[in-house]
Amino acid sequence: MVGCGSLGPGGVFPDAGGPLDGAVGTDAGLDAGLDAGPDAGLQGWFARDAGVKILPLGDSITEGAQAEQGGYRWPLENMLLDAGYAFDYVGSVRVGSPASMPRPWHEGHGGYQIESVDGGNQLEGPVVDSAMRTYRPDVILLLAGTNNLNFPDTLDPAKTSGMYDRLLAQIFALSPGVGVVASPVPWKTSVPSDQVAAFNDRVQDIVGRYADAGYRITWVGGMTDAIDGGVENLPDGLHPSQPAYGRMAEQWFRALESVSGQ
Repeated sequence: MVGCGSLGPGGVFPDAGGPLDGAVGTDAGLDAGLDAGPDAGLQGWFARDAGVKILPLGDSITEGAQAEQGGYRWPLENMLLDAGYAFDYVGSVRVGSPASMPRPWHEGHGGYQIESVDGGNQLEGPVVDSAMRTYRPDVILLLAGTNNLNFPDTLDPAKTSGMYDRLLAQIFALSPGVGVVASPVPWKTSVPSDQVAAFNDRVQDIVGRYADAGYRITWVGGMTDAIDGGVENLPDGLHPSQPAYGRMAEQWFRALESVSGQ
């Protein structure tokens, strides 16, 4: 992994992470998304009529596995359109999106971890670097870490949340002015619920540190209640049902509304 440096408002950056040194630093190619920069505050970074580019980023839950409507993405698309937002989804893949879905693109990669032991099939690194540089998103819908909790070597919530910290560091190094809407991961039958809860609690604290440092990031606290609680929500023990994905969409929408420039 690339080492971490330090950057942030007044030289302050959340503990255990910082924008990455070297090749993934900000450059002129991303300047269009950096005008506001850190300290811009939450209100108004999801503008209603600005043609906002939204990057759904994560694993198979972002892809919408085991569902019919691109998971949460198509229901959220309809909610945003009904509310009068001008936006587009961006990303390199359309797997999981129905052929008729108007905005099929995303960056949801089934089976991907935040970081992996061998550096393959992971979000942090080239996947995020390419997505940020190619699509220059204004807002990222981030749900990551589900697959790390499947493996004994990364089941440790402290270890996996540290990976999440480094992922955010990379994102904000590439685009300090991007907005991130961060979601907890759902409980699942194969992992003790206290371990998932511990991971989510640590990630929420990390998100809070970035917000306190002036970055545009908010936590979707209601997501857990929307998708946890029984086989009707997670029929295969891992992926939400389409009704549960619909409730996820409602939580993403509420979070976006909270940072919208009305």
